[in-house]
Amino acid sequence: MQRDPQPRSIVDGLLGLTAALEPFTLLAALAGPNGHPDDGRVALRSLRPDPRCAAASLFGVLAPPGTLAVAVGVLGTARPLGTAVTDPVTAGPIGTQLRIDVVVHRDGTVRHRTRGTDGSNESVVDDEVPCSGLLVDALHLALGMPSPGACPPVTGLALGLWSSRLLHVPDGTIRTWRDAVALLPAPTTGPPTPAAVAGACRRFDRERGWAGLRADIAAGRTEVPDLSPAEAEWLDTTAFARWCVQTLPTAGWTERELRANSPGIADRYAEVVRDTS
Repeated sequence: MQRDPQPRSIVDGLLGLTAALEPFTLLAALAGPNGHPDDGRVALRSLRPDPRCAAASLFGVLAPPGTLAVAVGVLGTARPLGTAVTDPVTAGPIGTQLRIDVVVHRDGTVRHRTRGTDGSNESVVDDEVPCSGLLVDALHLALGMPSPGACPPVTGLALGLWSSRLLHVPDGTIRTWRDAVALLPAPTTGPPTPAAVAGACRRFDRERGWAGLRADIAAGRTEVPDLSPAEAEWLDTTAFARWCVQTLPTAGWTERELRANSPGIADRYAEVVRDTS
């Protein structure tokens, strides 16, 4: 798709400028009073690297009014396709330490560049090639725009929340299956059989969904790992869902952890997983 040359020149300029700055520096291309680029004026803001992920360094940040485009450079590690990631899929051998620069324009243009921290394996990708992840989401949100792309499917939401609670309680808290069921985000009806637990999980997913859970967290009524109410409010539903998908433990990991200490509970947990799949 042919792009307006003016936005493209702003994107190219920010991408070049980002490369010359320290990682975790946010750039904002500002507009003048008439809404056009203000003679190349760019605002800079230093971000604090966040141990959770690179994108979290942007949580809560809003670009100045009238910003046309934002950009940031972060440090990350190349991961295999198909793994849970918080930043755009990157080029280079798996495990390579990378510098990732991303630019988002208000017209929807997205460009990102990856290269090894030693300058090797450079790759510049235009918006014609899909570029997604929490870092791209966060830059859109900083511009006051919605996260791009479709929201992840809600299937498995309650199971993920329950798994997180099962793995984060103090040792010795879960002695019986009833102890485990008591940690469900939604109550069961009748005896707490694996089938009843699976039914409760499906109802929770159907009735609450990502938007309902995000509203509960923003209001302080419940929580997910490593996300504050203020951050849940700043994220939109799509970015929030992606955060949950990448932070909530998988069923396979949870079953292995349970089996190490409570094989009987692990067996019933596995039944729930099969019934909710």
